[in-house]
Amino acid sequence: YYLSELLASDDENVPASVRDAVLARAARLGEEGRQTLDIAAVVGTRLELSVLNAVAGVTANGLDECLRTGLLVESDGALAFRHDLARLAISAALTPHRRTALHAAVLLVLAGSSDDARLAHHADLAGDADAVLRHAPAAAVAAARVGAHIEAAQQYRRAVRHAAGLPLRDR
Repeated sequence: YYLSELLASDDENVPASVRDAVLARAARLGEEGRQTLDIAAVVGTRLELSVLNAVAGVTANGLDECLRTGLLVESDGALAFRHDLARLAISAALTPHRRTALHAAVLLVLAGSSDDARLAHHADLAGDADAVLRHAPAAAVAAARVGAHIEAAQQYRRAVRHAAGLPLRDR
């Protein structure tokens, strides 16, 4: 992946890392493209167009620009980052308050979803304790039901981190 990023780079300077290569490519995007890319980075690894298009700030021009530059690719009827390392680099480059706000915006869009694990993830990163306490225990039960006990434990830990305001019995 790093080699392909190096070859795609128009810069004379060799980026020192995958992160640098991805951020250099992202820096060439216009405002709409970068806004769209930032939102895509917090949505997750599989980017359903219905979710992306519902988040404020995503535009058709921004999506087109991300696809044209190869930062996003079409994959099984959805969009995805060419490699998850690119998504992680873009997400890590966001300021903490921007990342939190974007997760809150995605949580709002996904509010009608039945995917409690996904909702708990975005609620956690948005700092929405009430939503975490609604979705993480349900996600834990669902994970345990299919034998994903590590995932269940992680969801319960997520809920406990946000349960400080609850009575001891509820915790």
